[in-house]
Amino acid sequence: VENQLSMMGRHEKNILGSDVKVKLGTVLHGAYVDSLPSTEGLQHGRDATVAVRASQHLGNKYCYRLGIDDMNCATQISKFSLNPTSLGAKCAAHHRQAVFCSELAKFRSLDGSCNHPHHPAWGQSLTAYKRLLPPHYDDGFQSPRGSRMNRELPNARLISTTLSKNRDSPDSSVTLATLQWGQFVAQDLSHTAVSKMCEYLCTDGTKLLVLLTF
Repeated sequence: VENQLSMMGRHEKNILGSDVKVKLGTVLHGAYVDSLPSTEGLQHGRDATVAVRASQHLGNKYCYRLGIDDMNCATQISKFSLNPTSLGAKCAAHHRQAVFCSELAKFRSLDGSCNHPHHPAWGQSLTAYKRLLPPHYDDGFQSPRGSRMNRELPNARLISTTLSKNRDSPDSSVTLATLQWGQFVAQDLSHTAVSKMCEYLCTDGTKLLVLLTF
């Protein structure tokens, strides 16, 4: 797993050295800046990559050899504790982080902490979401869910544009605040840090070195 992370780092350096550039102010430039993960978020993403790769290794080594299907294999592996591993300390340390909440604070915190008086870490950034249902990955670990016919499901964007046509339909019962709230929720769920290049470098003021996220 560590070799794979090192390989990702080498790919990043190769791309940086290939002189690929993107213009400032373009959609690609905006997408990169908007999705740039923090250093702490990047580390959590790399730790998660290690955990997923280790789980897949266990599945390939034991489950498939014994004829255990993907879902049952993932369910059993998810019961293993990370405490005895190198990731255990990182997970435990993160969950043990002390959260100080001031009763005199006039506004809610930017990172979501202290929004619940009895559980100050609930909803805080860089904490795990609570699942309402068990995961259903196609390979049991991380692949997007497929159909019952072992095929890819239809593109989510295609379904959205097919069912919700782009029509001008004013609604007097809601305001633009509804739209903005939807954006907050959507981006909170979708902005997951995995990897990033080093800090971006401006060249001649009109172009930006491409920094891709994996």
